[in-house]
Amino acid sequence: MVQQNEWVAAAEIQTESGENWALNYYVQEFSGEDEQFFGLRIDKSTPEGVLHESEETLAITDSHAKAVAMAQFFAKGSVTPIVLLEMVDEWQSELDCSSTLLPT
Repeated sequence: MVQQNEWVAAAEIQTESGENWALNYYVQEFSGEDEQFFGLRIDKSTPEGVLHESEETLAITDSHAKAVAMAQFFAKGSVTPIVLLEMVDEWQSELDCSSTLLPT
């Protein structure tokens, strides 16, 4: 499968020591012969731009719009890589209860 990363959003968080760390949110596209799926990746970098943490999900939706909406929502909440998988699980659980959370 071919993988492509699309940068969607950025956020900053401040550590207890007062440093501002950068968070970058990406939609990952996985495509094969007749299929296309999207996942997310979050990178957390030091003030100097050194990658500190990164986490990704694979094939969580077949909708590019839903993946972008999820990445933007997570950026607004400054979701970090360490909780990405938990947040995706929670998001998908809420989708099962209400299909109005994301565009189709």
